[in-house]
Amino acid sequence: MTEMDSYGRHEALHMASFLSRAVASELCEHQQVQANPDWKALADGAAESLWALYQAIATIHLETGAVKGSGIPVSDKDEG
Repeated sequence: MTEMDSYGRHEALHMASFLSRAVASELCEHQQVQANPDWKALADGAAESLWALYQAIATIHLETGAVKGSGIPVSDKDEG
C-alpha cells in the first residue's frame, strides 16, 4: 500500500475537485444526459460522489497539515 503524504493528498484533492466540476458541467449538463432520466441520475450521482471524495480528502488534508513551504499552516501531526 502506498504511504499517504501531503503531496499525494494534495494531488488527489485537486483531481477530485477537477473531476467533480468537469462531470457536473460537461456531463450532467449534456443534452443527451439531460434527456434521459436514468443517465441524469447516474451522472448526478457521479458528480456528488466525486464531491464527497473531495470533502473527505480535504478533511484529512487540513487535519494533518497541507504542503510544507506552501504558506498553508502545517500541524506537527504531518510527517511529510
